Amino acid sequence: MEKAKRTHRIVASLFPKNIREQILNDDGEFRNGGMLGAKNNLKSFVSGGMNENNLFGQMPIADMYPECTVMYADISGFTSWSSSREPAQVFVLLQNIYAAFDDVARKRHM
Repeated sequence: MEKAKRTHRIVASLFPKNIREQILNDDGEFRNGGMLGAKNNLKSFVSGGMNENNLFGQMPIADMYPECTVMYADISGFTSWSSSREPAQVFVLLQNIYAAFDDVARKRHM
């Protein structure tokens, strides 16, 4: 029971409510399918009847934002820098970068 509570707290801290509910709901449905469900999904995947996105019967977590731009960027030197750092240091850097983007978005009422 404590493990379930810990998992819920972690998921709650990482995801917005709507995403969190879908993740926890999908996880419960997968567990309720038991081993038989997993075997059937594996057979379907191997035979080409299922793609990797719905291997576990989960709907993709996706919302439509028609007035949204997605930015993809490369951080020069990031791979070599991160390979010599502790995971926590890498996480802090990325968290600060994302927080800066969030601040700009808030200031622009986005």
